Amino acid sequence: MMERILNNDLAVKILSVLLGLLLWVVVIRDYNAPENRTLSIPLTVIQHPVYAVYEGPPEGLTVEIQVSDRKLVVGAVRPEQFTAILDYSQVKEPGKPTPLDVRVNGPSNVSFFVISPKQLTVTLIEQATKAVPARIEPESGVVTVDEREFRYTVHSSVERASLSGRKDFLQYVKNARLEVPREQLAPPKKDGLIDLTPLRLSARVVPLSEMGEQVPNLPTMTAEVELTWEELAPGKAYSLKPAIAGSPTVGYEVTGVRVEPGTVTLRPTALGGKVPTLEALDLSLVDVTGQSKSFTATARVVVPPGMLVSPEEV
Repeated sequence: MMERILNNDLAVKILSVLLGLLLWVVVIRDYNAPENRTLSIPLTVIQHPVYAVYEGPPEGLTVEIQVSDRKLVVGAVRPEQFTAILDYSQVKEPGKPTPLDVRVNGPSNVSFFVISPKQLTVTLIEQATKAVPARIEPESGVVTVDEREFRYTVHSSVERASLSGRKDFLQYVKNARLEVPREQLAPPKKDGLIDLTPLRLSARVVPLSEMGEQVPNLPTMTAEVELTWEELAPGKAYSLKPAIAGSPTVGYEVTGVRVEPGTVTLRPTALGGKVPTLEALDLSLVDVTGQSKSFTATARVVVPPGMLVSPEEV
């Protein structure tokens, strides 16, 4: 019987069609079977236009979603087709913990829902702007380029720096320091020659507390300053001779004086000048009257006429 069917071309064709239809039904049934799949989606935060974050979800947080659809559809979806969003602009009141719904956007032809977290709590805080006195650091100094010494000076057109950021941190800022990167203090070269043309550059604004410590958690800001140079005559290192005045408390005596740094550099104010022949440079008087314990004081270097000294104080 089977041999007769196989020898019949029409019967073979009909049998092939029936087998193909059966296979198609099986495949379609499998592809259309319902299926669930869990995906991890990075959380995207929309910042508030006015308030800053006081407490919120950690960076790198992911959202778990479940895709539920036909097997054919579910197998084709990719995590990058979805976006998980937490919108801080929905917060209406600063300083108060506010629960926000996590919103997920994805392809319209796919059924999905959020597994976790469905909601996150965020606390925002007011931002403010504050102008404080600003000083340059370092304002002046000496650098060496190709065995030649140059004095740099940093100039700022403003005496106050404007800072913005979280109001709770900004309240501790009393002044600011304008920092110029050390690598930018040397005069640049142009065509192999040292160029002493004044240079405008950006200095980092460092917010400082009343104690002179940097106030954290404020945005990095910059201020424009001008850098100028002048070539200096060759200098010579000199030791220092401290001078003590007055008497300590009865029963106490001065047993030693330490000078830091131990030497300074003296140079003529003009190129071609000569430094004096001295064994050491004098320091201004340090008064020990009434002292009963070790202490630190600042003394100025006594500079001979027509000379420059660096540093000027020890």
